[in-house]
Amino acid sequence: MTYLTGLFQSLFPELESKVRMIAQKALERAEWKGDMSQYGIRSVQYLSFYKAGLKAHRATLKEKKESKDEKAAAFIVYPDQESREEAEKNRIKRKHSKFDPDADEVVKVHLQPAEPPNAIAFTAVIQMSDRAQFAGGDILISKKKHPRTTISLHNAGKESHAHQEDEETEDEVKGYDLDEDTNYDDPEPDEETETANSDSTSHTQSASEKDAAEGEFDVFNAETTWISRYTPELGSMLLVHGDYARGMRPVLYGRRNSLIIEYWAFGDGEVGVKRPTLGEAKPIKVNSMQEDL
Repeated sequence: MTYLTGLFQSLFPELESKVRMIAQKALERAEWKGDMSQYGIRSVQYLSFYKAGLKAHRATLKEKKESKDEKAAAFIVYPDQESREEAEKNRIKRKHSKFDPDADEVVKVHLQPAEPPNAIAFTAVIQMSDRAQFAGGDILISKKKHPRTTISLHNAGKESHAHQEDEETEDEVKGYDLDEDTNYDDPEPDEETETANSDSTSHTQSASEKDAAEGEFDVFNAETTWISRYTPELGSMLLVHGDYARGMRPVLYGRRNSLIIEYWAFGDGEVGVKRPTLGEAKPIKVNSMQEDL
């Protein structure tokens, strides 16, 4: 991870202006209230993840698919209603008896914790690698709002106490490090010879993700899931509202590069401050922001 906080605007002024313009269009399309000229840049992070073994991983998936195709039945027999119901019950039972790495209860550990009010207005995630170059690394976004006060888009610095009873203060949440809370910093392996069969690369889930004990496990259900999963195309940008928790799953194999820009209702973070807290926030210079746009 490389922080570009305070430097991004001066190093890439045209790109910074372009991102704001696209973000404003995204706000309008999503019917979110807000004006990108009212926000400063809290932090900018260039993220690069690498895990060896992408070719071996794809070869394994191909072998499994071919093996499954060979075992496919030549014809289908439609049993009676009672047999179909029994078969469905057995299918569900078998599904819950096997660990599902995509279940909500598993991936939720990668969501960032709720932050204080006004800490983040919007986050722009720009994909800088082709999806064919990596496996895993899904962007996670909660469908449930943070149980906290929401940001005031028209009066920077003033809080809307819509959820006063659940409000979290800065002292309770503090600033957090992306490396620790979201497993963002995924270092390269010491040996480039690691393969998909290696114990160190075949399963990247943390110990909290998987329980080897026998029992019933949660499974992913596309109709009831409360966590959205995205993998943008190369050059695409995903805009995330600050009221919803976001995160990222570890990269299984390959290399994934992305740029993360966080906006808030305060002035730009200064050079040397990786990710300023609300205590370090300064008023935004509205006039200069509007001139840049």
